[in-house]
Amino acid sequence: MPKKKNASLNIHDYRFYPGNKSIRIVAPYFKSFYTVNPRLYIDVFAQYNSETDRFTINSSVGYKLKSGHDFYLAYYHNKQYEIANPFENVPSQNSNVLFLKYTYTFAN
Repeated sequence: MPKKKNASLNIHDYRFYPGNKSIRIVAPYFKSFYTVNPRLYIDVFAQYNSETDRFTINSSVGYKLKSGHDFYLAYYHNKQYEIANPFENVPSQNSNVLFLKYTYTFAN
């Protein structure tokens, strides 16, 4: 069965004038897609952003009932830590979402 994995490290350097201020953002991510059979698949995406100190995970399981009819079970996790105090990692934003989705594609 088809498997796809992808990982990357994105580094962005920004310079602001006047004042020569700069920001470096490091954002590694990992993405994986696995087809269990022609109708069932699993998809996972994880990313970290160093500037906002945010960690995000998206994952879903999809099932094709028949052509044009798709059913998804998805989970989303987002955590951002307080930037003001680097000695305490107290979550300032923490969200978890679990949802079901059904889509129908209209034929032309």
